[in-house]
Amino acid sequence: AAALFALASEEPFRINPRTQVSAMLWGALAEQREGFMDAAKQHLVAARRFAWAIPDPSLRATAVHDLTFAEASVLRQENPARAAAILDRYLVTSGQRGRTFLLADACLERARAARSMGAVREAERFYRQALANVAERRQDSLAVGIAEAYFATATKATSELADILESGGRTNDAFGVLETGRGNEMARLETIRETLRDSARLVSYLLLDDRLVIFTVGRGDGPQTTRVAVGANEVRRTIDDFRAAIERRDDTAAGVIAEQLHGWLIAPLAGELAGADTLIVVPDLAMDSLPFGALREPHGGSWLIDRFAIVRAPSAMAFVRSARQAATTDGGLMIYGNPAFVRTRFASLQPLPGAEREAREVAGFYRGAAAVVGAPATASRFLHELPSARMIHLGAHAIASRHEPMRSMLLLAPDEAVPSGIVYASDVAGSICRAQVVVLAGCRTAAPAESPANIRSLGLAFLAAGARNVVGTLWNVDDGDAEAFSQRLHPALIAGVPPAEAVRRVQRELLRTRSLRAWSAFTLTGSGL
Repeated sequence: AAALFALASEEPFRINPRTQVSAMLWGALAEQREGFMDAAKQHLVAARRFAWAIPDPSLRATAVHDLTFAEASVLRQENPARAAAILDRYLVTSGQRGRTFLLADACLERARAARSMGAVREAERFYRQALANVAERRQDSLAVGIAEAYFATATKATSELADILESGGRTNDAFGVLETGRGNEMARLETIRETLRDSARLVSYLLLDDRLVIFTVGRGDGPQTTRVAVGANEVRRTIDDFRAAIERRDDTAAGVIAEQLHGWLIAPLAGELAGADTLIVVPDLAMDSLPFGALREPHGGSWLIDRFAIVRAPSAMAFVRSARQAATTDGGLMIYGNPAFVRTRFASLQPLPGAEREAREVAGFYRGAAAVVGAPATASRFLHELPSARMIHLGAHAIASRHEPMRSMLLLAPDEAVPSGIVYASDVAGSICRAQVVVLAGCRTAAPAESPANIRSLGLAFLAAGARNVVGTLWNVDDGDAEAFSQRLHPALIAGVPPAEAVRRVQRELLRTRSLRAWSAFTLTGSGL
């Protein structure tokens, strides 16, 4: 972003002084985030010169006002007191002028300045104000998309506020702020406890620069707090190495890293997890792509999936909603495979005969069911049947958007109503789904986008629409692996095995004969019930 903004501020891309100021301002903020403080300062000095060259007084005043925020942000680390004074004036002026777009981000910077000066209570007040401003800004979807993608204000304000609360011994407050921020609704501790079974534990991870904080909640107590002396950079790097080893099928290297991650994420919770058979995992964003079931006890010991059924949830309250969602019991079965997608638009993709065979096999498990394959498997039919289905199985190409998760796609067959044959994540999230289980057997259907948005994957779109459980994949899966998984999963579901336990049994069976990559890609999100 810094490089692109720098390019936009050079000839021949200069349009007028106002756009020049904007390019330099946003470029400086990008440089600040990357640690290029000298370059950021230079661009802001140049931007102010261009600002005074704007002929229109109103536009000039607005440009200078916006620059004040950027200058204070860059100044905060070396002179927090001066930055705080500048931001205080900026916040007052913004309110007077109705310039609310960057209010949340200014409050976040003001909170950080206060924290740098040791004014913890003042920092808390500005963090909470930042979150309140974000909630107001969410009413403007365009503003949310731009500002949240660039600043990730809500995510950072939430984690930093939770940090100072937890550091001050206010465990319940820290957990409440963290889970409220993740779920966009008030986290109610008693409701969370009541929803958990006696043998289930909810484990929520907060990854900070200098430590990992783990909150554990049981039916009768919690949250209990566990601190681990490992910082965000080391955990992110280790997860990246783990994923890379799994995807290149180097199970020996992956096994070593799995033990390291287990030592950080699970081993410190030995007391809290005693007597549990199910984990409800609410991962930090940095852990979103981690296959928790593939963590392993030291010296080649048990895999985590051997000990626990594992349920992922984007937030504690999302788990509560899924658990309390009334799944339809008399709806139909949606079993789609190998839709005849628009090949001319997606020329690099091939048909999925394995997914078609898999769909027919799945249909054979259910009395009276029929697979919908090829041309009849249209996008409009899929969306029409979605609200009344009690079980959904979809074997189709999925394209996960790394930066715009609501633009992630499922490729179905075209018809007059939907000529593209595309079902976007936004289409699903805006629909109604009352299925007890949705199985998305395509590639990367649970892979999280690089975005702080609440709906970060195709799987979460189905959860947002009301599904109780969604089984998806964290990376690309081979046809044979998807088929082997489905062949074992559906008979267990038909036999009445709860979805989380059904997934666990299948993975335990497959891990004996297949690579880590083959079985650990599958993950269940929702209630597990």
